Formats: sequence, C-alpha cells, structure tokens
Amino acid sequence: MKSKLIYFIFFITLYELALMGSGQMLKAGPLTLRMFLFISIVSVSVVVVLLSKKIEKYFLVLTLLYSVVLSVGILVAVINHNPLSMVMEDLKPLIYFFSILFFSLMIKDAVAINMVSRVMRNSAIILAVGYLCFLAGLAAGLINFDVVYGLLDSTGEFFFRGTSGFFYKGFLYMCTGVFFFINKFSVRNTFILVLLVTAIVLTFTRGFLLSLVLVVIIYLLIFYKQKIVSFVIVISGAVLGYLYFGVYADVLGDKSDSDNIRVMEIAQVKSAIDPFSFFVGHGFGNGVDVRPDHMEISYLEIFHKQGVIGLFFWIFILGAIFFSYNKARHNGNKEAALPYLLASVFVFLQSFTNPYLNNPIGMSVVIIAIVALRRLEIIKIGVAR
Repeated sequence: MKSKLIYFIFFITLYELALMGSGQMLKAGPLTLRMFLFISIVSVSVVVVLLSKKIEKYFLVLTLLYSVVLSVGILVAVINHNPLSMVMEDLKPLIYFFSILFFSLMIKDAVAINMVSRVMRNSAIILAVGYLCFLAGLAAGLINFDVVYGLLDSTGEFFFRGTSGFFYKGFLYMCTGVFFFINKFSVRNTFILVLLVTAIVLTFTRGFLLSLVLVVIIYLLIFYKQKIVSFVIVISGAVLGYLYFGVYADVLGDKSDSDNIRVMEIAQVKSAIDPFSFFVGHGFGNGVDVRPDHMEISYLEIFHKQGVIGLFFWIFILGAIFFSYNKARHNGNKEAALPYLLASVFVFLQSFTNPYLNNPIGMSVVIIAIVALRRLEIIKIGVAR
C-alpha cells in the first residue's frame, strides 16, 4: 500500500509539473498543490535514505554541489544585509532542485522511463488540444472572451495577446513534448507534431518559436541521419518563416517595451558588477531597479545574485546531460535518450529570454532528464509508443 501511495504521488507530481504552469492555480491558503507535493516527495526521499542508509553517489554529488552554490548565495545575502523576505522569495523556486533525490528513487527502470515519456507526450497533447479548442470556440462565438479573461488573467499564469490568443507558463511542456514525437516517423506522430506546432505558433510567443526552431535545426543537422533531407527542410523552413514573419509580427504587436526592459536589466546588472560580485554575485534578495525581484533572463539573474559560480553550476549540469546522453547512445538507447537531451537544450535556450531554468517549470524538465539519461547509460530500453 505504501509503495502504491508513493507511486501515485510520483504520477500526480509529474502531471502537476507538466500541466499546472508555475503551480499557483491550485492552492489552499498559502499552500499550493506544488508546495504540498514538494514537501511530500522530499519527505519520502529523506525517509527512504534514512531507512536504507544508501544514496547514489552521482545524485548525492549533484545535491551537495547545488547546496554549496545556494549556501554561497545565502552567505553573500547576509553579508550584504539583503531583505530576508526577498531572500526567501528567491530561494522558494530554487529549492525545487532537491526533488532530484525523489526522481532518482522513482525513475529506476525501463517501465518508469517509458511512463515519464508518456506523461511528456500526453501533457503536450492535452495543452495543445485545450488551447486549440479555446481558439476555435472563440472564433465560433461559443466562448465569451471577457468572461475567460476575467477568470484567467488574475491567476498570473496567463498573458493575453489581445483577443488572438494567450501565453500560458505551462506551455513550456507543450514545446518540450514535441521532441518526444520526432524520434520515430509515423502518420500518427506526424499528425500530433502538426497539432503541437500549430498550437505553439498560435501562442505568438517569440521565445518559444526561436528556441524550438534552434533545437529542431540542431536535431536535423546533428542527429538526423538523412543529411540531404535535413538541409532541404532547414532551407524550406527558413523561406517559409521569412514569408510568414510579417503576418506574425502584425498579430504579435509592438514588443519594444518588453525588449527595452531586458536591455535595461542587462545594463543595470553590468553597472553593478564589482570584482567580488563577479565571482559570487550580490546574494539572493538583491535585484536591480527595473526588476527588484525576478528577471526575465534566467542567466542574468543567476549571474547577478550568484556570480559565475552560479553560472558554472548550470554549465556543469548541461555538460553532464550531454555526457550521459553520449553514454546512453553507446548503450543502444539513442531513440529513448534523444528526447530528454533535446528537451533540456530547449529549456537552456529558452532561459535566455524567460525565467525557466531557475524556476520549477523548467528546472523540472532538466532534473527529469538528468535522472532518465543517467539510467539509460546502464539499462536497455525499448521506446514506448
């Protein structure tokens, strides 16, 4: 019964991460469902480790490294007398990395990896179908835009593009889901890919589209076997993209304000650099004038608050992901491993324009990929369809 309960928590945790955006929509008082699940999975991890007195060295090292990096940020915050409330606000999303211990306990074999892959695929389809149904209902006059806007805008999870559509924080999983369908050609997978890409395009989110295009180009030019076909697809896509850009830009509207904020963030972070902060940052709870709390660019916030030490940690994580993928490929698991690698690369690219890597939404993709790829270094697996 206990093992079934833990497995159920694991299952719910995966779908909550994939479908519920930043996790703020389901809450009871100050406690959200994501917080409750995080407390539950960390508690389970601690109990299991204490009872078994065993923890895998690989994940222990990653956890200890991350703890050191966080501790440096906290120590610098104390030295700089940063406001405690702001420090806690910064730490709240960052501690989600410690869920890696739970995922390392649950993702142990081929069955678990295939189950996680199914969740990734199913979640992407649910998000895409739900969004396209909304747009269709809106176009047919079956949905009252003002009512929907009033319900969703207050959540802080949705950002509307006039009446043309909206951006939802959880759409990141709609994008990463794409990579779990490109590893095998079939009519079904092609149909689903068209569905997903259509939904992504209609979110009118530049960052998503740019990151998706870059990862697909990487896939076609490096991982796809038919190089000539890849070249033709890339060129054709570039031509179509150029022709479509004008129409897309008109719907997207003027984005100069958001662009200017990012430029101001970069300038203010640059002006705040000193020899000490370059290495260890200004500590958690220390922002800039234009963004006193969280910045749009993940790497900018990491550098400002944790210095190059913080950036080096995530560079190390990206390197570890590529290393594990290479070993998994040599173990005969290329088809199973590639979606996790590409999904991680997408999150790292997307974090140049939006705060995903230092947030549970994007961090969870990376954590799951770390564990899944580590397992694929050793076990043999067939890809679930």
